[in-house]
Amino acid sequence: MKKTAQLIFVLVLLLTSFSLLRSVVASYQKMGSLNSTQKQINALRDEKERLKAEKEYRQTPFYIEKTARDSLGLGKNGETVLVLTQPATSSALTKSKIPQSNLEAWFDLFFN
Repeated sequence: MKKTAQLIFVLVLLLTSFSLLRSVVASYQKMGSLNSTQKQINALRDEKERLKAEKEYRQTPFYIEKTARDSLGLGKNGETVLVLTQPATSSALTKSKIPQSNLEAWFDLFFN
């Protein structure tokens, strides 16, 4: 009877220990999940602050004027706006940039 009581006691102790161990492991996993979620929240708060500052900057008269000047080609009254374009490349310039073989270079040197 004594051995049976000891066996039952050991089984109850093992089951309780196993249950406690599972609870501790689950708690650590939830804590890790909580930490990663907190990091995401902090990153999103930082992003929100950055976007808020950018929004405020884009609403300033300086930014609006700069954008109008740069992208729309506008200027103040009395100013002359110059629009510069890239010159077209000729085929002769393009041809000279193509590397020649050594034989072609010697041929061009002596016969052209």
